[in-house]
Formats: sequence, structure tokens, C-alpha cells
Amino acid sequence: MGDSLDDSYLDNVERVNELTCMNIYQCGREERYDRITRLVKEVFQVDVCQINLMTDKEQLFKSSVGIGLPGESDAVSRSPVRESLCQYVIVDKDYFVVEDTLKHVESPTYHYGEKYGIRFYAGVGLKVKSGHVIGTLCIVGHAPRTFSCKELDLLRSFGKWVTTEIELQEEMTLKESRETYLKKLYSIFTSTQSLEEKQQQLLDTFSRLLKTRLLGMFYRKKNQFLPIAGEEDLSSFLNQELQREIHTYLTVSSRKGTLEINDTQVHLLPIVDNGVSKGCFFFIDDSCEEDSLLHQHLKLNEDLLNLGSEWMNTEYIRMESHLEIQKLLRTDELTQLKNRKALNEDLKDLYTKTIDYALLFLDIDHFKGINDTYGHSVGDYVLKEIGKRLTSLKQEYPVACYRISGDEFVLLIKNENANTVKMLAETVLGAFSVPVVFDGANELIVGVSIGVSVSSGNEVDDFKSTIQRADRNMYDSKRSGGNRITME
Repeated sequence: MGDSLDDSYLDNVERVNELTCMNIYQCGREERYDRITRLVKEVFQVDVCQINLMTDKEQLFKSSVGIGLPGESDAVSRSPVRESLCQYVIVDKDYFVVEDTLKHVESPTYHYGEKYGIRFYAGVGLKVKSGHVIGTLCIVGHAPRTFSCKELDLLRSFGKWVTTEIELQEEMTLKESRETYLKKLYSIFTSTQSLEEKQQQLLDTFSRLLKTRLLGMFYRKKNQFLPIAGEEDLSSFLNQELQREIHTYLTVSSRKGTLEINDTQVHLLPIVDNGVSKGCFFFIDDSCEEDSLLHQHLKLNEDLLNLGSEWMNTEYIRMESHLEIQKLLRTDELTQLKNRKALNEDLKDLYTKTIDYALLFLDIDHFKGINDTYGHSVGDYVLKEIGKRLTSLKQEYPVACYRISGDEFVLLIKNENANTVKMLAETVLGAFSVPVVFDGANELIVGVSIGVSVSSGNEVDDFKSTIQRADRNMYDSKRSGGNRITME
């Protein structure tokens, strides 16, 4: 490593913004990460192990176990990023190891040994799906140490474990947040309150979603603002100049855009009727930053914001809005199949109406190996391809398809005899026998274990027990080697 440090990636705006918008950055210490650092410390027999998140300005200690470093308070949770050895991991985008900081006086790492007593350091980057390195898993020692390639590979494996935990946590948080806001929007759209009351509730929901109170609506026909209620700071922005600029913009455009007015950005989301803007939502950003947090939240929640805009144009046809929200709540975002919520509701409906049905419970064989070998992007592609193949079954069978968890799917078919159900299961096996082609020319054979159960028509045999039997039969298929069918 030379005397100068090219820290341009450390300051990368996209990298920093992605981290600061993540749930893991907003939360404090969590036991799930402390368990990992305790294990890593024990495995490598080091003094300190840490999981750190790195912005362009500070290092946040997400988890830290071991004795405190000299001069460091136990209460410290953040420190300047350029006082950290972890900055070199971020710059390298992979790893950084120094076996003895005091070996070379001219080295930029020398003062870490002299000032802090750190003699040994090894860290690996935490690279998320976007490709950005948001932090590090590192181990520290107060004595010099030789660090082999084998040990580095092991530390990298632990780093991948941390990254997986982060991504699962973010995925779950995003899903829960999305469902919460969808349900809130649904309750607003279908309530019997006045239009004015519902508009204020919608603005309040957008305010919490975007983490700002500087927002409102504008009616082009009346040339009138409807600001969110109770926000005094908003009044200073709602002047004739803004009114004129928004009206002019909506006259010529029906697309979302941004106005620059007196060093303030005003983001516009038009409310469109047959290609004509009849109004808009406006969001005021006075941060003067090129890619501010508000701008990021607008991009991240674009679909929910658009949903609110569309509702404003379809208030008088509530049924269409109701059906759209129900579909979103009942659809798996990745595969566009129905989700677990839809399956539970459909089965309850069949049980109430005493309609006979059969369930095929599908579990992809060795799916974790696909993710581990080829990466999550290929894993997601495989799941999408499976969704398409299951959907194509509808051309031959009256079947409903669901994705109920990561690699688990359910098929539901009503009022069909045992032979038809068996033929459907065999058709599924045949569909899976065709290789999945990805990245142009790579082929992958994906196996599936199938368990089948049939409702008995007995009131005691409710839909929950039917699911359990199908699940049990699926596991019998898996224990028998996979890629096969187990019928009742």
C-alpha cells in the first residue's frame, strides 16, 4: 500500500446513500450480529472482532466484542471513518490485512500501532446485492500475527454470513413496511370518510413514508394548494411563484419532475387523467443536496406514491382501487404468482363453501446450493422461471399457483379426480426436467419434491390439516432423494 489513499469509493454517493437508507443503519446493536462476532473472535483467537458500517464520514460499530482498545470508551458507537483501518477495506472493495502495523515506520498504518496499540488487523468487505461495500467484518490483535490465505478465506465466509443476515433483515423489513403502507392506503381508499379527510390521511401516510412534512397537493383547475395539515414551516414555501411554476409545468407535462426554485427542489408527482395533468402531489426538499434522503425515498417508494396519485383520479370508482390493492396484497412480487396470504384466503373460502380440492406442495431441491454457487441474482432468475412454468400449467389445468416462501410453491386444483391430480403432478415434474438457461448459454437442471394431499370433505379435516399433509408428503419425497411425487 502506498503513502496516498485513493478514497473516492469511500465517498461514493450511491454507496453511502444505500447504507444510510438501510434498516441496519437505523437500528442499534442487535444480538444476531453479536452472536457472529463472538463466534469469529473465538475461532480466530483474537482480541477484538467487529462488524462496522462505513459512511463517508463515520464508522458505526454495529457489533464489537473483546477487550476495549487503548483510549477507547466502552460507550463509543461511532468514530471518524478516516481514523479507521476499515477504510482500507472499503477502498479495496474486498479485504485488507496488515500483520504488523509497526513493521514499517513509513507505512500509513504505523500510527494505528503507535497510537492505539493495534498490531494486527484483518478485515473483509460486506458487499450487498447492488455490488456496493457498506461495511466490514474485522478482527484485531494487540500482537503481530501471520495471517494465511486459508484464514482469509474463512474470514470471507463469515463476512458472507453477515451479508446474508443483513440482506434477509432488509428484505423482511421492506416487505413488512410495504405491506403496512399498502394496508394503510387500502383503509384510506375504502373508508366512508369525506374526500377532504381521506386526502389528509393520504398526505399523512406519504409524510411518514418519505420522512418529511413538507408536502401537499395542488389542484390545477382551481390553482389551489392543499398542504398537509398542521405544518407551519410549509406556509413559507407556498407562494405565488411556486403556484405559478407548478401550474406552468402541469400545463405542458404529465410526467413526474423537479422544479428548482430559490435553491429549493420541489418534486412533482402529477395526477393524470387521459394524459392530462389535473393536479399533483408536491414534495419540498430544502437540503440542497444532489441526491438527498428525500430523493432516495421518492425513488424507493415510487410504486406506492403512484398508487396514491392514481387513486386521486379514480376516487369515484372505488371498486377498481379496491381490486388493485387486493391484488398487490395477494401477489408475490418476484414471481407474480399469488402469495401465502392469497392461499390462506382461497382455502378458507373453499372450506366455507365445502368445495373439494387437492394441494400440491412443491419444494425446490438444493435451492440454497444454487444461491451459494451462482449468486442470488441467478437464484431470483430461477424462481421467476419456475413461476412462468407453473403459470403455463393453466393452459392445460384449472390450477391456481402460489409462492408461499423462498423456494416453496403450492398448486391448488378444485373438483378434480385423483387421476387428474396425479397427471398434474407428473406434468410439473416434466416441466422441471427442462433445463433453466441463464446468462445466455449456461444450463441448470432444477429438481422439485412434490407432496400431494386431497381434502376429504370432512368438517374436521379443515384446510390447515390439508396443508400439513401435503407438506409432510413433500418431505417424504425429499427424504426419498427428491425430484419425485408422494401422493396420499
